[in-house]
Amino acid sequence: MRALLLAVAAAGCSHVAPAGEAIVRWDGEGKAWLYTTATSAPAGTVQAQYPGADGMARCCAALKAVGNGTRGEGPRASDQVRTEKVWMYATERAAGAVVVARDAGPFVGAAVFGTDAVLHQRTPTELSLGEYEPAPQLLTCVTQEGVHLLKEEGGAKRTHLYLPFGYEVKPAACSKRAMALVKGS
Repeated sequence: MRALLLAVAAAGCSHVAPAGEAIVRWDGEGKAWLYTTATSAPAGTVQAQYPGADGMARCCAALKAVGNGTRGEGPRASDQVRTEKVWMYATERAAGAVVVARDAGPFVGAAVFGTDAVLHQRTPTELSLGEYEPAPQLLTCVTQEGVHLLKEEGGAKRTHLYLPFGYEVKPAACSKRAMALVKGS
């Protein structure tokens, strides 16, 4: 009987929402979507980059994923490391979160969930999951056809999500480090 109670107690405590990364896409009207390999909606607060009034990346808006994930319409996001399915989740603003201006225009950036680590924006395209090195790094890179989200930890690429835009854009400057990770070096 005692062994059964311990097994039931352990089973009840073993479900912890995994930490993860996502591409966040703002539609230009203040609405954001997350693209992640998480098979269920990220629980708790999502820390996400958002567009400032000047269109530059700011850190961080507090969001909550809502509803079930979908595969999305149009060009589909992909996982370039583990080839897992990428799901799209609608979001809503968490209580007390910054309000993103509706006229900020479309924007893509990075987001994290399921972690107590505070996201620190080092540059518009580089974020750190913690204040001190060797904290995991998130890098974004906008190419002519889409955006890459990369996570580097311990000198190795751990995550590479890609969201195609479905049309060509003027590529943003990607750091040499981000471009090397995109190319697989």
